[in-house]
Amino acid sequence: MLTNALSRLSLYVDVCRCVEMRLGTKWDVLNRELCFKSISNEHFGKENTQQIKEGYKLFDHLITKKAEYDNVKIWFSAFSRIELLNIFLERTFDRQLTRNGVPFRVRLKKPLRTQINFDYNTEVFEYWIMLKSELENSDIELMEPERLSGAVKDILRISDIITRYVALDVIDLYLYASSIFIRANELYCHDIEFRWIVRNIQKENGEKWKNISRNIQNDLKNSFSWIELEFEEKGLIALPEGNP
Repeated sequence: MLTNALSRLSLYVDVCRCVEMRLGTKWDVLNRELCFKSISNEHFGKENTQQIKEGYKLFDHLITKKAEYDNVKIWFSAFSRIELLNIFLERTFDRQLTRNGVPFRVRLKKPLRTQINFDYNTEVFEYWIMLKSELENSDIELMEPERLSGAVKDILRISDIITRYVALDVIDLYLYASSIFIRANELYCHDIEFRWIVRNIQKENGEKWKNISRNIQNDLKNSFSWIELEFEEKGLIALPEGNP
């Protein structure tokens, strides 16, 4: 799962907590409750409605997968965690400046943000702990691939293989390599271009993408004994599918 997906999920969790309804409640029900209680929150404005809906869609997707399969694991990279905490930090800055009546175009200026004081542990880190706790209560546990033995070294080796055949943003490259390392079935993100590339490689759409996919698989097989064993057992090396 990528940062943009979990960011949307966090907004959905926020709404559920705000109206005191369980996770899994659909957006239409939540929206009626927000209107009924006349709740106003800068996170729940019209500009975030679509993201909240997508957050619900992800939650429902994860719960459905957990119900269908016994061994579903949900991975969220340490790099994505750092990126997500920065998103929470930006939300906090924006919220504090909005409360102080600072116009939007002024709120975007970085130097101004350094002058805003707040408790990082309370506003950002404890919020992250709360989010993980709420998800775990629904049997959604986020696991970091970097905690596996030798993970970072192997992820970087896989990154070197991928970059021989396709140009990706540095973070996207690392996260794609991570998904291959943990043998993920799908990579859930809302970055349209990145998701398109992942899908084309996995589905081998056209001769160009087929060559890229086969070259990556061949190099993986020749570089990692455990991937070579997978190829010998299954006759292929499964690459993650881009979702949603």
